[in-house]
Amino acid sequence: MESLQTQNFDRTITVIDCMKKAAQATHTISIANLKRQKVYEAINSNSKEIMWYTLQQYIAQYGSFINSLASFTNLCVVGVDKDFYETLTVNDLRLQLNEIIGFIYAKEALNSVAKETFKQAFITQLRKMNILNDAQLKVLSALL
Repeated sequence: MESLQTQNFDRTITVIDCMKKAAQATHTISIANLKRQKVYEAINSNSKEIMWYTLQQYIAQYGSFINSLASFTNLCVVGVDKDFYETLTVNDLRLQLNEIIGFIYAKEALNSVAKETFKQAFITQLRKMNILNDAQLKVLSALL
């Protein structure tokens, strides 16, 4: 009887863990889609000012992330003056905004992976400290 209870408990923990991972993946995609939608709205506005303003918002948010990947992407964020801005066309801004979309998805995906890595490290440390037994650690892991 105890073995059957243990199996049911393990299955329940597995199901909870799968549901949580699915919810986290859905949340990550949802966040990225919301951010991407704002970029598309700026692109579709055909307004240089709206595109520039939106680009600046996303550069402020993702600039250091973009620069951290420069060795892989050959793209980096640099400051420009008003004269340079005046030379940009709507198509130039459209291109830059489309590039931002890829970085939005990349950063949101990496944030999701980082959270999972932290969770695993946390559980490993608790296991080493012998504070909780394996069953308690499974429950905690499913809840995190």
